Amino acid sequence: MVAFVRQTYTTHVVFLLWLIWKERCNCVFNHISPNSLSVASRAFRASSEFLTIPTFLSPKIHRPRNSEDSTHWFPPPIHSWKINTDAAWDSSTLSCGLSALLRDSTGTLVKGLSQLNSASSSLAAEAMAIDLGLSLASSIPLSSFQLESDSLVLISAF
Repeated sequence: MVAFVRQTYTTHVVFLLWLIWKERCNCVFNHISPNSLSVASRAFRASSEFLTIPTFLSPKIHRPRNSEDSTHWFPPPIHSWKINTDAAWDSSTLSCGLSALLRDSTGTLVKGLSQLNSASSSLAAEAMAIDLGLSLASSIPLSSFQLESDSLVLISAF
């Protein structure tokens, strides 16, 4: 129980410090007045969301052996397709940009979609990007495809 309380407390503090830093940068570079209540609220929401991620997902996450593996794109097998999805989320406006790219086995871009939207969190934005990728897959008759995302939490849930 003590370890759980310590982990929860540490998580809240880390998110608070991170968002204080982001607010400081926003103040310095964008000349926006800091809002401590907003920072505290966003930090609590973000850390609470993080803490709700089921612990059973953790064993499924495997770290790459070296950083080269994690940054190199590999084409799908011959006669197959790969859909890559990604999202960018702005916590201050809750707006997000979503993208999905379809490539063939030679790596040639076949089709792409992008979309501006809003989401309550970065995790929600990544889920929306995956949904956009699945919409892309359903718009073209594909016999076999792989779906890639940089959200380990969502991919591990499948």
